[in-house]
Amino acid sequence: MNNKALLVGINAYPNPNNNLRGCINDIIDMEYFIATKTNVYAKEKIKTLTDSRATKKGIVDHLNWLLLGASAGDQLLFHYSGHGAQLPSKGHAFEKDGLDEIICPYDFSGQGENALRDKEFAQLFAGIPKGVHFVWISDSC
Repeated sequence: MNNKALLVGINAYPNPNNNLRGCINDIIDMEYFIATKTNVYAKEKIKTLTDSRATKKGIVDHLNWLLLGASAGDQLLFHYSGHGAQLPSKGHAFEKDGLDEIICPYDFSGQGENALRDKEFAQLFAGIPKGVHFVWISDSC
């Protein structure tokens, strides 16, 4: 089996007014739990990104690692703890509320640059093979 986990926690954003507390603790606790209390994820198959390492590019690159080589029977976990928000949708008429749901990577500007939008996640996760158990835990607004 190729069980893998990606855990992302962001406490310290470039603008100190946006800082959070507890997000890194969330992923430390999750890593401890899945590595020691379950027989599902080996420690070497768990990757973490925190604060300035959790840029949009860093998260996308690591999501690609998470999905690489996945096949039926594998278990994949993506845990995100940090800011989330909504932004006006970019030309998607099917959004009834006109908004995209996003997570806010470390390098999110507040104006939409470097946001990870729901549509981008849908594209990334569309290739998950049938029979893969994929869980996304998001602790965000």
